[in-house]
Amino acid sequence: MDHKARCEKKFLFSATQVDAGKKILKNYDIENLKDTSVILIEDNKVYLKSDAVLNIARRLPNYKFFYPLIFFPRFIRDGIYNIIAKNRYRWFGKRDMCYLPDEDVRERFL
Repeated sequence: MDHKARCEKKFLFSATQVDAGKKILKNYDIENLKDTSVILIEDNKVYLKSDAVLNIARRLPNYKFFYPLIFFPRFIRDGIYNIIAKNRYRWFGKRDMCYLPDEDVRERFL
């Protein structure tokens, strides 16, 4: 069985700048967020920054081990999140071209 066949489609995605993303932000009254790059909405609850990342990680088989970090105080987790967000391109690089997802992934974008 190949990787795609084993992966569950657990998430839908949207950029906050497109109509679908703007509508979601408005529906959850979070349209004024300026500094949050990751937002998770699950069961009508909004998770931001480190809460979003850790709740996503617990649903991904190779990243579940990060979830216990949720027990650290949010101000510490979000401080680390902000440092990583600020330096991510310097540390991990930046692509010259946008990633073009295959059809299987594209269908999950709103």
